[in-house]
Amino acid sequence: MNKGVYMLSWKNGELIRSVIYSVLSNGFNYPSKELVEEMQNGNFLEILSHATFKLSINDIEIKHSLETINNYIETWNGMNYENLLKELQVEYTRIFIGPMYVPCPPYESVYREGLVMQKSTIEVIETYAEAGLEISTNYKDNPDHIGAELEFMHYLCKNSEEAINEDNIEKMLKFLTIQERFIRDHILIWINKFCDDIIHTTTVDFYKGLAMVTKVYLKLELERVENLISEVKKPRN
Repeated sequence: MNKGVYMLSWKNGELIRSVIYSVLSNGFNYPSKELVEEMQNGNFLEILSHATFKLSINDIEIKHSLETINNYIETWNGMNYENLLKELQVEYTRIFIGPMYVPCPPYESVYREGLVMQKSTIEVIETYAEAGLEISTNYKDNPDHIGAELEFMHYLCKNSEEAINEDNIEKMLKFLTIQERFIRDHILIWINKFCDDIIHTTTVDFYKGLAMVTKVYLKLELERVENLISEVKKPRN
């Protein structure tokens, strides 16, 4: 296989992965009118289903999680989107925000160190900076929020895709290496417990399915990135 074929394959893979991370990140942010519209017009589920198919992910748990999301969305077909938005916002607040007890705090540092803004948070900020990403002054939450960490993975995949467009293997390896380290040293350390807490706590199947698909997808991601790094490093004719 020549270099051009490999580059096209890598580009398609990084584009698809960036889309998956963007969709998952949106799902873990505070529910908006735009999210509900994406759910009700079918885009949210269709994008996840198509993207996982294109990556040849045939995991039974992925299929079950997508069915869970689909069944939830179908119960709201033809109904007022404002009621759906309210249900999502109420449940999001209950499990992720409080006001008092928070059963599923969406922060890496809480799961690793028991409090917000700890050493792991500083490491996350440093990794963002290493990748050339500055936290916007408009962003009001903690930088190790699950939505922010998944959005960062979207950013890394997009940069890998751009490196392929530029035929810049060195740049691609840089962003793949950061992906590998961030998944291994940050996301995978806390994501399983976080997602399990959601699955056992939420009464809204959208969040149950979202937690299920996120947990399984990220379990597969480290090996995928490691294999891609090895592939990129191979000499080509």
